Amino acid sequence: MKKIISILLSLIVILSLGACGSNRQTTDETLVTNDTVSTDDTMTTTQTSPNMLIDTEYYTLSAPNSWNNDCFYEVADGENYNYTLSFYAKASHDAINGGWLFSVNLFTEFEDYSYYPAYDVLGSLEVYRIGSYNIVVTYPTDVQYSEETAKKYREMCGEIADILKTISFKDECTFSEKPIPVEEVPSTEVSERYLGRWEDLYIGKGMKVDDYDWNVEFRSDGTGTFEFVYGENDVEYLDFTFSTFLPRDNGIMEGVSIHNDSGDELKLYITCTWNNQLQTGVMTLQDWENPDFYWTFKMIRQ
Repeated sequence: MKKIISILLSLIVILSLGACGSNRQTTDETLVTNDTVSTDDTMTTTQTSPNMLIDTEYYTLSAPNSWNNDCFYEVADGENYNYTLSFYAKASHDAINGGWLFSVNLFTEFEDYSYYPAYDVLGSLEVYRIGSYNIVVTYPTDVQYSEETAKKYREMCGEIADILKTISFKDECTFSEKPIPVEEVPSTEVSERYLGRWEDLYIGKGMKVDDYDWNVEFRSDGTGTFEFVYGENDVEYLDFTFSTFLPRDNGIMEGVSIHNDSGDELKLYITCTWNNQLQTGVMTLQDWENPDFYWTFKMIRQ
């Protein structure tokens, strides 16, 4: 058993060699990282269209060509492969009045958008092998312009509704007008969300391990079993006990410490979502030190 858990721990190191430097990739002139990135007054523009095309990870949208000079936008990356796209009126921003116009947010089921004073829910988005998000547009409620910039700012606000109608989702995304119900943040008690048997889908940044699959089962008594499938008649099992520790990201991901009889420990973060395409629950286990290394499973119906 100790040998098997050592394989798991070694796998994290091996995956790190292939995943070093990998981050979310974007197209055109918007770079999405784990920090907020400004594009200043540069927006992706197509020469054959009177409108301006903004290309993001999961969708595109169009704005009037005049926005190319009158505004700039930012993309802020979240912790769950989600992000926020925000637009600002350049003149108001330069006049130290803020200039925020609106933001298109992708919120997980644990992010309660009802706390925002002004918002519209467009629906929900299922991104294949990534997760599900509510698409929520948020707006400012305080003054974001000066007396000199008020006319232009209000003019741009009047164009927001038409801009939102141009959102087009990419092939790996499934849109629904029905939002995902907002759930309570999981406690540090054993969560029922990940109890049950889970089947291996893929490992790491979409990388598939060809020599074996490993499935896992979590039980309500705090015990579990790893199942390593090397071949049709070549299966090994590793029993373990597990306990929870404080979650991160305001409880979005639950911390789990896994122990075997030899005293080895494997620390992971767990998050569970519903996958519309697979019509089943999807669980992701992430290395607690480097969340870029992860394992994804689908629920096996009992």
